[in-house]
Amino acid sequence: MRNKIKWRLGLMAVIFPAVCLASQAETYPSKPVQLVAPMAPGGGIDTLARYVSQKLSERLGKTVVVENRPGANGNIGAGLVSRAPADGYTLLATYVGTQAINPSLYKNLGFDPIEDFEAVAPLAAASYAAVINASVPANTFQELVEYARANPGTLNYGSAGMGSVGHLAGKLFEQETGTELTYISYKGTAPALIDLRAGRIQVMFNTLSSMKSNLDDGTVRALALLSPTPSGKHPDVPTTPKIGYKNLEVSTWFGIVAPKGTPKDIVEQLNREINLVLEDEEVKKWFADHEYETMHMSASEFSTFITQERDRWNKIIVDGKVTIE
Repeated sequence: MRNKIKWRLGLMAVIFPAVCLASQAETYPSKPVQLVAPMAPGGGIDTLARYVSQKLSERLGKTVVVENRPGANGNIGAGLVSRAPADGYTLLATYVGTQAINPSLYKNLGFDPIEDFEAVAPLAAASYAAVINASVPANTFQELVEYARANPGTLNYGSAGMGSVGHLAGKLFEQETGTELTYISYKGTAPALIDLRAGRIQVMFNTLSSMKSNLDDGTVRALALLSPTPSGKHPDVPTTPKIGYKNLEVSTWFGIVAPKGTPKDIVEQLNREINLVLEDEEVKKWFADHEYETMHMSASEFSTFITQERDRWNKIIVDGKVTIE
């Protein structure tokens, strides 16, 4: 009898946790989901996260609440999520910087962008463009390259900060064109754009949507889109592969990841629902209006994509001798 009791207790010890996990997955989500945006309110990742969270809330039947945790180029918010319970109720609205660029820039992240997260789903990508002040004597991208070669170090370019996509785009430009630019770091995109308009910097690499008013009034000119895909709103801007620079491609991308160990069925449920959100016609229009290209991948495909992006940006950073203390 005693042996039977022990056997039953042992069986319950095995079955009970499994039943609880199955129940958790079946009822997920049973409470609001927190989506951490690792940047300040108003930026691209915050705007995107808030829009998608509304649509995802409708599909999940529970509120998805966006919470901003900015700092250290996204590392603070990412670190918080990496240490959160792996139950599907704390997610990270991530981007190329946090998951793919920062590992090669910072010596002590406090977390591993690959090993400490479960890839859930990508959201969208936005291609960068090479933009110049109207005073630069170049009407085409090739003319810009030739001018930069003939005048090494005389053209200044700026970005939102050291290690930003715009900064590294300039490094890739130098590597692929054999030119030398002078980099000036700013605390955000807005002050860099002010100086681009004024001519204090002559070149900038950023998304076309972020420069719309400047392009419209003619103070700056877009010479090339660093992408194989033309812009729907600016079809006159040539793509770099089309004009002979097939490796000069730069984009920022956004997605959602969860703490490592989040149950696979919850990850797959979130992936499925996010992909359905992205297929909605209203969502497609919003993305197109903001010059975003939607990305559809399974969780495993997204995981592979992140690893490939990390390796690609690591090469650009190492070759460009970019460091952040």
